[in-house]
Amino acid sequence: MAEDRQPEVLLGNIEIRPHRNRLQELVKQIQSLVCYFLRARKARIQNAQRLRVMMWPNKSPNPFIARLIENIGATYEIIGFSFRTALLGRYRLLHVHWPEILVHSRSPLKRRLKLFLLSALIGLNRIRRVPHVWTVHNVKPHESTIPVEQLGLRLWGSSCAKRIYLTRTRLQSAKDLRGVLIVLGDYHRVRDNNRGHIRQAIQ
Repeated sequence: MAEDRQPEVLLGNIEIRPHRNRLQELVKQIQSLVCYFLRARKARIQNAQRLRVMMWPNKSPNPFIARLIENIGATYEIIGFSFRTALLGRYRLLHVHWPEILVHSRSPLKRRLKLFLLSALIGLNRIRRVPHVWTVHNVKPHESTIPVEQLGLRLWGSSCAKRIYLTRTRLQSAKDLRGVLIVLGDYHRVRDNNRGHIRQAIQ
């Protein structure tokens, strides 16, 4: 039995479609719109699952940094540090190695400017609830620091939610309530890949 269809009506040169057809088209448009927003939301969720970490330094000849980034995994997106990006950019975590370098400069004016920027960054990230993490390679800097750099180091240390120590001995000696232990990784592959350079260095 043929399905009942409402006849189309012509009003001059304008075609008036039956109410049922218009309703079906409206439902399809709504469904398409909902599907579009669902796909967009799914894409945002997938992108949001990657944790954006700002790290200093993110490029270094130091094998520790290279191995860390190499094995960080797809869950994390590492971006490089600059005061401009740190103050204006978006990220979920600020991770710093050797923070004394953040304020270091031969110019007294630049040292004071960097100290001001670091202080502003600490205050801003406290408002934005962006945690700071410090991997403590050295309890004290190898090179002597001047008072401005020492102040910057103290400000940074007090702003950290966690401080990572690489050996149990240093963690125990520091007696740091915010300290955690993450032991150094395996450097055998780094050593094997650089045997020639090592021989030249010790000869």
